[in-house]
This record gives sequence, structure tokens and C-alpha cells, in this order.
Amino acid sequence: MSNSLTTTIIAKLVISETDTFEINSLMCKYQSARRMGFNQIVKDKNSDRGKIESYIKERLPVLNSRYRRDAIMEAEGIISSQKELLPIYLENNERKLKKSKEKLEKYAEGVIKPKRSVEIVLSGIGRRIEILMEKKIELEEHIKNNTIPSIVFGGKKNLEKLQKEELSKEKWKELRSNSFYSRGDASKEGNLHTRLYYDELKDEFKLRISIPVDGKRCNYIYCPVSVPKEARHRGKRELLISAIENSLPYSIRILRDNDTYEAHITLSEEVYGNYLYEIPFRAQKVAGLDINVDRIAVVLADRKGNFLKRKTFYCHELEYVRKNKRDYIIHKTIKDVFECLKSEQVECIVIEDLKFKQDLDTNKKLNRIKSNFTYRKLYEAITRKALRSSVDIKLINPAYTSQIGQMKYYSYGLSRHESAAYVIVRRGCGYSEKIPKVIIKKIPVLIERLKTGLEGAKEAARKKLLKQLEVLKNWKNYSPINTKHKWKLWALISKLQSLLCSEFPVEGISGVSSG
Repeated sequence: MSNSLTTTIIAKLVISETDTFEINSLMCKYQSARRMGFNQIVKDKNSDRGKIESYIKERLPVLNSRYRRDAIMEAEGIISSQKELLPIYLENNERKLKKSKEKLEKYAEGVIKPKRSVEIVLSGIGRRIEILMEKKIELEEHIKNNTIPSIVFGGKKNLEKLQKEELSKEKWKELRSNSFYSRGDASKEGNLHTRLYYDELKDEFKLRISIPVDGKRCNYIYCPVSVPKEARHRGKRELLISAIENSLPYSIRILRDNDTYEAHITLSEEVYGNYLYEIPFRAQKVAGLDINVDRIAVVLADRKGNFLKRKTFYCHELEYVRKNKRDYIIHKTIKDVFECLKSEQVECIVIEDLKFKQDLDTNKKLNRIKSNFTYRKLYEAITRKALRSSVDIKLINPAYTSQIGQMKYYSYGLSRHESAAYVIVRRGCGYSEKIPKVIIKKIPVLIERLKTGLEGAKEAARKKLLKQLEVLKNWKNYSPINTKHKWKLWALISKLQSLLCSEFPVEGISGVSSG
């Protein structure tokens, strides 16, 4: 059974000067209708679509019923998406709050030496904590009352510029009326108000835009559409042609940026790859992928988790280049990865089930390094390519894959990322990593060093060390064999390796497993 995948194609519109006024006027009316629908739902607590549509019709009679309904649906979508995002916003806020409190404590105790005076630093962090606390209370209230934070159509930053007279009223109005949306409909041969045509002989696209007229049928504007022809866009281009020829539904959003216009065409495509709960026993080869911004490490294994092959695909420039170059590098790298998987007849890949959480701080340089925008694009490109290529995907918990790989498989000649990829593919096949005997032999050494660290330790640090000692002394109870504490011992050993045991072996670790 096939699944569907939503794809968006960005194309440029060539609009004549005579048609510009009509399209800009439609955008202005449509955005007004959307704001009316939003305010009716949020402020006036009106959830009846019929009544909302009548309200809009009285004030904007020129818009036909389909445009009005599209505007209302968009308003409802904004509200529902904001409600879904509230728990994520709260979680991110709590993470920032925790990090700020820890930083405040370290500065106060002198663990971190500030570049400026301690008083200024502590005051700044204290103020940040106050703001985050206020935000936390606000978010909790919205979740409790099933409401959403205030939304500024046109952008909050732009509104602040307007209030400071850094932005003109004309520009502000442009920002609030720079797009309109038309939903797809299979019963209307793809899309009623913004219909695409394709000339096979000329290999050209054309868009018909419906301009509503009060009390009359719509007028039509025709404009050329420039769909990208680069190799990395070939699949999308063919998909769009197929949708036009077969009258499949596609939604279009027309956006204006200064004097340029774009059409964002969204449609569904059938894919034959699936997300798996577990890898079937019929699978001969399984690939584990460790995805990083500068490289993708691939390790092949059989269904029993035995190592077969490894390869790393590098993309070092990805973190620094501009958008077009970045998209090209992603396309080229993913293409090479899947050509390799196809040549090896791999039917299933295992990747980490990543949650892209906002974990930024006040350090701008650190924020740039930790920003996961490019990482997310790479991750999404891999999943989409797999589903399109009929390759199944198994998602696994990403906990400690890098640390386990480095401590257990680094000595086999695998790089750090390839070691992680091997842990990923084995975990996908249902296998837990046992602690190697050479590490178990080091546990008494770790215990002695922790006991030494107890001397002169403060109360909080002492409690932490005692808990670590309890785990190490009873390590068998926390063995990975015990599913209740699958990674607890691995996590502790990894931490102690870097903090307390400078002679702890990394290279040369045996792969022989113990209990």
C-alpha cells in the first residue's frame, strides 16, 4: 500500500505591469478576509464557518465564496498550529531557564570567570531568568485556557519598526497584504482559481489567476511560470507535469517580495517506502546512517547485526555556504548515498529519531554552531529520498550512539561517526550493546577515583558522587541486558572517562562483550 508525501515547488511568476494592480488588489482583499476570520474566531469566539463567511461577505462583497472559505481555513490553520506548538514552546523555554540558572550559579560560585564585572553579568543573567519565568507563566496560562499568544500579521519586528518610525505605513500595509492562497480540488481539475497549464512542445508552464469581480464571473490573468530546470529539481518538475496532465489537486500560494512574485505549489506524491516498527527477517542488508552537518557515515550490516561494509560521504562546506549552494550540496550528497545503497541492494535504512529542539543560549557564536537548520534539511532530505526510492526507514532512540560506538568499535578501524552508525544499525536490528570486558576491568579503578573525589567535595557534589559510586558498585544491575536501565551504565562510564579518568582507554578497546 502506497503512502503520500507533501511536496512544495517554488516557481517564479512573470507578471506584466498592467496585471500587477489586479493581483496586488486581490492580495489586499484576501489578507483582510483572513484577518477578519482570525479575529472572529479568537476575539469574538465565533466558530461557525457560515456566520464567519457572512461577516466577511458583508465587508468584502467582491471576494467570491471560494476565496472567503480559503481565507477562513487559513485562519483556522494558524490557530490550530499555534495551539499544537505551545507545549514545544514551553519545553524550549524551560530548557533555556534551566541553562540560565545553571550559568548564574557557576558565575556566582566563580566556576566561570566573566570577561566583564561579575555584577553586570549576574544582573544580565538574572534579568534573562525573569523574562523566561514571565514567558513560562504566560505559556502555561494559554495551555490551561486553550488560547494562543497574540499574533501580529505583518510581523512583530516590523510593527516595532513602524512604532519607532523606522518603517513607513505604506511598507507596513504591503507586508500585511503580500500573498493569497488557493486550495487544490480534484473535482475542479486540480485548482479552480489558480490553474496551471503545460505546453509540452515548448516545455513551458503558464498560470491562470482568477480575479473576482463583484456580481460577475471572475476575470482571468495569464502569466508565464518559471519552474526550476536544474537536475536536482527534475523529479519535482516531472511530478508537477504529471499532476497537471492527470488533473490532480495542487494548492498554490502567490507571494510578493518587493516587485517579484513567486508561486509556492504544494501537491501530494505517492511514495512506496514505509516507516517500520521493526526490520523484517527477510531483509538481507540493513544500513545505519549517522547524519552530521559535515558528513554522513554509512555502515552496512546483515539482519543479525554483523558488520558488512562502511563508507563516509563528506559535505564539509554545507555549514557555511549560501542557500542555493547548500541545496546543491545536499542534493549531490544524498544522491551519492542512495546510489551506493542501491548498488548494495539495501532495502532498509536505520536513522536516529531526532527531535529538533531549540537549545540556544546568549552566546551568538555558540548559537551558530548549535543551530540545527541545515542539519534538519539534511535529515529531511534523507527521509524523503528514502521514501521516494522505495527504501523503508526504521527510527531508533538516539541515546548515546556516539559514545557507545567510540568506546566499543573505534578499535576496529572505524571512524567515530562510522562507529556510531554501526551502533545505530545494530540497535535498529534489535540488539543492545554489552559492556566490553576491558571496560568492566576498569570499573574498580573508577570507584577508587570517585572515592578520592569525595574528599573535600561540597554537599551537592558529594551526593552526586555517591550515586555514581552506587551504580558502579552494582554495575550488573545496570547492565544493558537489563532493559529498564539500557544506557545508564554506558552514560556514566562515558562521563567518567572524560572527567575523572585521563588514562581511560578509547583507542585499542576490545570488541569482546561481557554480561
